[in-house]
Amino acid sequence: MILVYATFRSETEVKKAAKLLVADKLVACVNFFPAGTTYFWNELREGTEWVGIFKTRESLVEKVFSIIKKNNTYETPAIFTIPVGAVDQDYEKWVEEVTQ
Repeated sequence: MILVYATFRSETEVKKAAKLLVADKLVACVNFFPAGTTYFWNELREGTEWVGIFKTRESLVEKVFSIIKKNNTYETPAIFTIPVGAVDQDYEKWVEEVTQ
């Protein structure tokens, strides 16, 4: 199991990506929430964006990245994986069962 972390411009955007990926069985589930951000893009900026944490199999990461990029209006969205160390065996089994 691996986590994919991605940022989105809006709640609508992250929900759309989440529904597509869960429906296509590329991720088991998605947590999403608003997050404050400070960053440099031609100048120092602050704002709010939406974060999605997608739970999937390592073998599906490239497909997940592709769908997130296609459904994201950011010019350069943050999309990266977070390795999972210890995980409850029942939860990991469920992720494996519902993704393909």
